[in-house]
Amino acid sequence: MAFFDKSSYFKKINESNLVMIDFIFLASIFICLVTDTVLFLVVITVFLILLDKKYIYFSLLSFSLVETQFLVSEGITITKFTAIFIGIIFLVDILKKNKIMFNRNIYILFLFSIIIIIGTFQVFFNTPIMAYGNWDYNQVLYENITNFSLVFFSILLIIYTYNNRMIFIESIMKLPLIISLLLIIFSIYFLFFGRVETGWWGILMYSLEGARHGEISALLSSLSSFSYFLLFVDKSIYRKIIALVSVFLVLSSLFLLGSRNGIISFLFVTIIFVLIFIKTNPKKNLFILLIICCIFFVLLQFDIFYVEAIYERFFGNRIVDLSSLTSKRYDWWKAAFNAFREKPLLGYGGSKNSIFWVTSKYTGYSIVTHNIFTDLFIQYGLIGLSIYISIIIVIFKALRFILKKAIVIGNEFYYYTVPFIALFSALFSGLALSWLWQTYIWILFGICLGLGFFAKERENE
Repeated sequence: MAFFDKSSYFKKINESNLVMIDFIFLASIFICLVTDTVLFLVVITVFLILLDKKYIYFSLLSFSLVETQFLVSEGITITKFTAIFIGIIFLVDILKKNKIMFNRNIYILFLFSIIIIIGTFQVFFNTPIMAYGNWDYNQVLYENITNFSLVFFSILLIIYTYNNRMIFIESIMKLPLIISLLLIIFSIYFLFFGRVETGWWGILMYSLEGARHGEISALLSSLSSFSYFLLFVDKSIYRKIIALVSVFLVLSSLFLLGSRNGIISFLFVTIIFVLIFIKTNPKKNLFILLIICCIFFVLLQFDIFYVEAIYERFFGNRIVDLSSLTSKRYDWWKAAFNAFREKPLLGYGGSKNSIFWVTSKYTGYSIVTHNIFTDLFIQYGLIGLSIYISIIIVIFKALRFILKKAIVIGNEFYYYTVPFIALFSALFSGLALSWLWQTYIWILFGICLGLGFFAKERENE
């Protein structure tokens, strides 16, 4: 079957509802959150993946959000554990099929992995940084092995996605509904069960215990791309209702989290979807957008949203300059640019210690710069930054190609745009977060590069 063919197969998937196994997957996530039982979720997920490979993609994207609850409380990173298990499945599949395809999408990741190796040696032989703080060779080595593993996993994900295109197609058709329901489950848990009071300069905010509110809000904003897709593209009324509930629960959670980055990223996703999908059915989608705006303003009038924290963080008395507006990020970014001028080519070496040394030297605080790109050029210099931006450019070109094909092929092909939008939302959030090695981003890198791989190949047939 040709990849882009409009067929009854696509129609069947597009119109199919959730089956019992999908409810088991979602129920296990809710039970895991409420009972703080990570092992239960891991066992269920392993079983489901062995039963149906579609759950590879479901679990990889879902657990990035779920693990924000357990990263601190139990010290277990569910996404990384699942990625190791799935990585083994990838390797077995590649060896079994004996089919490894290479193109620039994979070569560019190989190139970035070489930069990681160079950066490891850089930091080991950088005397000023070695003298800084409690230097730990094992910790730095572990850090770089973990980073290298993320890039390697993305490469395996590209190859697996290409070799198992039909599994990916079936997965991507169902992902918007699965993720929308996940967002409802997670938001309900956060709003009614798991939230705890926190604060920023005396402003009352909420978060999960021990978790970083910025990471939760960025993941919620990025994953809301799947809900927006159902709203603007899916034809089913009940799915649109689910998506609408999901969007407003996420928005309510973002206000409670008090994250400016989360709100701005959510607006970013909204604008992207309006720009891309308003043309597919202008009257219907403008009507949907009008409904969203009306519901938002009605809920705002009835004080459903907790807007005080967001307002204070944008316009409060403490906001007097760029430094206070950005929670001192502006100072850390200036420090990064100053350091960049000293070592522009290869940076200071691949370790958080390099960043800590730079920010300590220029600001007096040992802290990451809260920006993917400033963290990147401190560690890997202009060469590392150029390769990373090249990865993003390749993905952006793949998205443009898919959008062009979608105009010709029809609504089915628009499904393949959602992971790209989710990725660009995460990268946008990364302008205020140290997300260079965020597992979620590297998973989306692998999915988008794999999708771009076989979509581009089809163009040449």
